[in-house]
Formats: sequence, C-alpha cells, structure tokens
Amino acid sequence: MGRRTDIVSIGLSLSLALALFVHVLPTERPSAPKPETVTPPTPLLKTEQISVATLDLPSPAQSPVNAAVVKPLKPAGPAVAKTTVSPLKPSIDPPVSPPQKVAALKPTSETLPPQKSTKVKPLKPTDIPQAEPADAEIAVADEKKSSRREAETKIAPQPANAMAQKKAPTVGRNQTSPLIAVGRPLLRLLEHGDGPRIDISWPTDPRERSALFDTFERCYGMVVALVAESGDLYSDRSSAAPWEINLDYYSGFVRQSGRLSTPRERDWSRRIVQRHPSAAGKLPVRVFPRQTDALLMGGLHELLAGSYRSTKSITARYARAGQSVTIVGISADGLNIPGRIDLSAAARRSCLDSHATSGRHS
Repeated sequence: MGRRTDIVSIGLSLSLALALFVHVLPTERPSAPKPETVTPPTPLLKTEQISVATLDLPSPAQSPVNAAVVKPLKPAGPAVAKTTVSPLKPSIDPPVSPPQKVAALKPTSETLPPQKSTKVKPLKPTDIPQAEPADAEIAVADEKKSSRREAETKIAPQPANAMAQKKAPTVGRNQTSPLIAVGRPLLRLLEHGDGPRIDISWPTDPRERSALFDTFERCYGMVVALVAESGDLYSDRSSAAPWEINLDYYSGFVRQSGRLSTPRERDWSRRIVQRHPSAAGKLPVRVFPRQTDALLMGGLHELLAGSYRSTKSITARYARAGQSVTIVGISADGLNIPGRIDLSAAARRSCLDSHATSGRHS
C-alpha cells in the first residue's frame, strides 16, 4: 500500500515537471545560434520507467436546486375595512285599537259633599277706588295673594275682530244646574285667595241703585254686615259678636259698596250698631247666598271659554229689569267679553212669579 502511494506521488511529480518544461520552452524557433560546444551533463541518477495508472475520482455530489418562483407584486393601496351592513327591518306600527264609546258625564248640582256649618272670620277688606262705583271683593283669604296675582303677566288678549264675530250669548237662563256645579268649586277657590279680582259696578243713579238694593234684599237673599279692621263681621241677625258666618249657606265673596250706599243699607248699619255697639264706625258689606255667587262664577267661566283660571281681573256691572238681575259689560284683563249672565235662576220663585203676574195684568 505504501509503495503504491510512492509510485503515484512520483508520477504526479514527473507530470508536473513535464508540464513546466513544456511551458518554459519557447514556441517560436530562435534564429540559428552560433554553434557552441556543449558538454552534456553527467546524469546523477539512473532513471527508471514507472508505469502510471490513471485514477478516475468520483465527482462531488450536487444537491438539486429548485428554481425560485417570483410572483409579481401588486400595487399597495389604502386598506379598506370591510363593513357588514344588515338590512333594516321595516317598522311595524302598533295596532290601533278601535275607538271606544265613552259615556257622557252627567252634571250634578253639587260637586262638594254637604259640610257642617263652618265658622270663618273674613279678613280686612281692601280699599275701593272712588273714581268708579263698583263692588269691592273681600274674599275670606289672605289678600297678599291677590296683590301678587295682579303683578303677574296678563294673558294675551284675543283679536277684537274675532271677539266681535262671536254672538253675544246669555247664560243662566237655561241649564243652570251645570253652571252652579261648575261655579261652586271656583267660588271655594276664590274664598281662599285663588282666583281673579272681581269688581261689579252698581248703578250711579241713586233711584236705580236703591231699586237694585231692594231687589237683592227681597228676592236674592242678600244681607248687610259690618266688617272690622281685623276682619270680624257683625250682623243684626246674630246676638253673638263677631258674627260666625255659615259658609255652607252664605258666600265668602262679600262686597263693599264704599261711598255709593243706599238709604236701606244705612238703616241696616244703624240696626247692627244698636245691637253691637263695638261695631260703630265699621264698613258695611253685602253678603250673598252661596247659590247666587256659584251661578255668577259658573257664568263667568262659561263666557271666558276656559280662560277664567288665567284671568287676573274681571269687571262688570249690574243691570235690573223688574225683579231680574243681569251681569253685563263684562271685561277680562281689559278685553271686552261678549255675553251676559242672568241671575234670575238664583232668585226666590215668589219674586219671579209676582213679576210675571204683574206683567200679564199690565
């Protein structure tokens, strides 16, 4: 084995030397040199011919290379988010129930249950302007609320042409029970200071004023009392002082006449002072039955067409025709209200019957 290796090494060395020799030799023949005498060298070693075997070495293993496939790039664009939109469902209206019949309410003559006799002391009456003859409201309530209500913003007046187009009705002649039923709770509110200020003028003519006073006294149950600064009332119908007014029968919406008095009213005042000397110098007031003022309140509510609760001030005047008394010239917050209120339904039947009989005879 070692000998074989040496032989191969020597063969390779000789091949290399031969290649170098061939490379060093010039390719072109030089010009003929001058002849020289060359002494051949003496060989140092004895050459031997060695046979060289050619070995074929295996070629190195080549791993297969897969060609890379390059895909063309797509141009980048703005990213768009995909939105999933659900289709809207059509709205379904709730089923409409068929209209039902509602039984009409039957008016009652009384909206408040009967109460026991309540004794209430009226407060101090307010001063009455002397420029216009009118009844002054003296409600059984705190009058500070009245001044506060007068300072509030008044309701917007309706156009004059619209009011003129309305036919002037007369309420109170027919279907008086519903009017009284509506007027009773309004009167109760007015007695407690919740309501408009109401001034109703008496006639300026002394004879007509006396005739109206006599009609109210005989046919409508009006009485006269004296009111002190403390609000206490004095009456010739009660031996006790002060008079504890029965608000189940009488109205707490009492009126003060001011200087426009009548002889009958002055006589009544003297009788009260004779019975109650401490009432001397007190102001006379006119007290009406509750039914009369309830009819008045219901009539005002009817003519004002629902704006009564928002009204701050109401003015009107009395008009007499025989034994019948009517409220005319009604104005609410400075706006004329067409129509009138007939108070005859609150009068005693005997007065109206006698008036009808005298009219037939005449």
